[in-house]
Amino acid sequence: MKAVRRGSLAFTLRNISVNAAIGLELVRRCSSIACMNSNAIAGGCLCGSIRYEATGKPYNITHCHCLDCRRSSGAPFVKWASFSRSDFRFSTRQPRKLRWAGRLRSFCPDCGTPLTFLAGPDADEIDVTACSFDQPTALTPTDHTWVEDRLPWIRLADDLPTYRQRRQTHAA
Repeated sequence: MKAVRRGSLAFTLRNISVNAAIGLELVRRCSSIACMNSNAIAGGCLCGSIRYEATGKPYNITHCHCLDCRRSSGAPFVKWASFSRSDFRFSTRQPRKLRWAGRLRSFCPDCGTPLTFLAGPDADEIDVTACSFDQPTALTPTDHTWVEDRLPWIRLADDLPTYRQRRQTHAA
């Protein structure tokens, strides 16, 4: 182990102390911002490189069983929440976008977490993967969509309404 001079050690400890104080101040500020905007829903990807915030009221909270959602997520179905596009923003970095069948999906280019879905590039509604929320339990699904694509071993026992494809209020 390399010997450390007393002056260098004191300087390093002082830097650690200053950085810790700055970190605590940032947490305090972020907490007060969150308190001011209690309607905000924050989330992000698994690795933390992509973060987002939605400030509007979520709607169309669904479990989607369609083939596209299953393949893009690697899961038997995906829980989505819709927001007005003007109420949603990525706060750190931009995700990678994938156009498929006229629709637009986004995901983290580093860890692959699925994040959003747009029915088209100019859509007013953005669907966000609810399990990428910091608090995914904050929203309860209201239905199951695209159950005609449901895997045969999935048994729905939650008494939520089911739609063969999309509900009437869902974007195209």
